[in-house]
Amino acid sequence: MSAPMPAGRGTLRVYLGAAPGVGKTYAMLGEAHRRLERGTDVVVGVVETYGRARTAALVEGLEVLPRRVVAYRGARLEELDVAAVLARRPQVVVVDELAHSNVPGSGNGKRWQDVEVLLAAGIEVLTTVNVQHLESLNDVVQTINAVADEWPALWRRDNEPGGFQWLDADDADHSMYAFARWDTAGAAAVICIANFTPLSRPGYRVGLPWGGAWRVVLDTDNAAFWGSGLRGLEDDVVTAADPAVPWQSLETSGQLDIGPMSMVWLASTAPPPPSTS
Repeated sequence: MSAPMPAGRGTLRVYLGAAPGVGKTYAMLGEAHRRLERGTDVVVGVVETYGRARTAALVEGLEVLPRRVVAYRGARLEELDVAAVLARRPQVVVVDELAHSNVPGSGNGKRWQDVEVLLAAGIEVLTTVNVQHLESLNDVVQTINAVADEWPALWRRDNEPGGFQWLDADDADHSMYAFARWDTAGAAAVICIANFTPLSRPGYRVGLPWGGAWRVVLDTDNAAFWGSGLRGLEDDVVTAADPAVPWQSLETSGQLDIGPMSMVWLASTAPPPPSTS
């Protein structure tokens, strides 16, 4: 995947893998050779082959810059030499293992900080990352798992048609989708709303199967998940319209703000009325 930068900055291209040894570095070096063949000025800042012969063979034919040697606890360790890359000023530099922690005394604590310096200088960077190192997703995954444990409607009837109900699957103009997940015999429901656009959707109306208060049990736009924080923590309850406003084939509805590129899950704070089940 690529992350384009503002004018004057370099472009970051990341080879993402599920685990070590799946071929990220090999693929990155393959791209470096293709760029070189097209006349691009490419150098290797740092590559870790871990003894893999095929990966080491791909380093051959590329200009490799010397690494910076850092003394630490009686050992001499090698790190990316940012100053050397800036002095050489290539169009593209290969920097393996973006999530790497630098040896104390290296200047920057993390390699991604070194890469930021190179990008700011207008140098394009090819790099690699393992999914396990995406720490910013840890809180999101933990929250989703906790919500799934608390609300079995999200999974208990995965293999039953009655466990799923589309509420809005035709909003092509706004790229919004909404659906309900039902627990056994309608004992509970979770309403899921997804916004697939970079625009916020204030006052979005969603159908609710019964009235009362519905709690926001997940909002991936929360600032704690690096979202825009549009809703704010104080807006964690959606109240159904009174009198009822039927919507999306359900008995009533409520309104809430949906952040850009996000999903919101709603769960009732009270059991359904007898007529629902």
